[in-house]
Amino acid sequence: MRMSIILTLCALLLLGACSRVKVEGPEGFAKQRARGDYRALSPEGMLFRVRTEKNYPRKDLIFWKQALRRHLTDEGYHLLDEGEAFSTERHGGILYEWAVPYAESDYIFLTALVPMGGRIIIVEAAGEHSLYALHRRSMRKSLETISRRF
Repeated sequence: MRMSIILTLCALLLLGACSRVKVEGPEGFAKQRARGDYRALSPEGMLFRVRTEKNYPRKDLIFWKQALRRHLTDEGYHLLDEGEAFSTERHGGILYEWAVPYAESDYIFLTALVPMGGRIIIVEAAGEHSLYALHRRSMRKSLETISRRF
């Protein structure tokens, strides 16, 4: 009896430690240990993060695309393009790249959204313009590998 309680507690701890997001990280990035989301760092220290949030209010990609664009524009981010659609295994997503002036440099901020039922997968990465350009292709390729663990 005592052994089954211990095994059950261990299984629950392991289950809670599992990431809710599955993704093949960008090439050259090292996976970072994180709880509930996926984090990877480039050799230069650029962070690539994939996380989930509740899809509340429960809306579709069009709604969240407009909400994200409006929110970041209102916060002073400068949109670089109209957004790019991409596909994962079963779901469609939207990717935006934003210019963010900071001190003497220009930074690029990537945000991507993939609504999946009751959750939304959110991808974020940012880096100084030349550093971002170095990893841009591998980050975009990584977006297509995103799935949610159930």
